[in-house]
Amino acid sequence: MIYTALVSLLTGRCVRECVAMTGEITLRGKEKVLAAQRAGIRDVLLPGRNLREFDDMTENAREQLNVHWIERVEDARDLGLAPDDRDTRGAATRETDTS
Repeated sequence: MIYTALVSLLTGRCVRECVAMTGEITLRGKEKVLAAQRAGIRDVLLPGRNLREFDDMTENAREQLNVHWIERVEDARDLGLAPDDRDTRGAATRETDTS
């Protein structure tokens, strides 16, 4: 997503190596998701509005992928970017405020 790339550029935070994202789950978007799976990527960020189309994915893909449904661009930023420029390999996790 362009937003994530721009935030990465402006903040110096790297995009996580283990996360794939697409802004669609059209036929082309499904191909992107399957390509990510073949590449060994397990965390995929997908737009929440395409939840129904995910049912069309193969059962194997649905079982192997950890899909994060994105409702706001801030979700993509939080899940797609490493906390700082030293850690790009960690899995995508949503940090929660415990204060």
